Amino acid sequence: MKIKLPISIWGHAILHAAALIRIRPSAYHKYSPLQLAFGKEPDISHLRIFGCTVYVPISPSQRTKMRSQRKI
Repeated sequence: MKIKLPISIWGHAILHAAALIRIRPSAYHKYSPLQLAFGKEPDISHLRIFGCTVYVPISPSQRTKMRSQRKI
């Protein structure tokens, strides 16, 4: 990885890798396991590089006028 992440994040990295394995085609089939199971191509528009900066919306009840609407 390009970013040195703490060990506490490794569990998420393993789950991310498992999700990628489920949605990519294998060397033996031109279809992914999810595509074989459900008959349609998996949506990959939500995927990002693991460890990249993301912005999480803050719920309206926790916002103030001087505080941003998203946090890193």
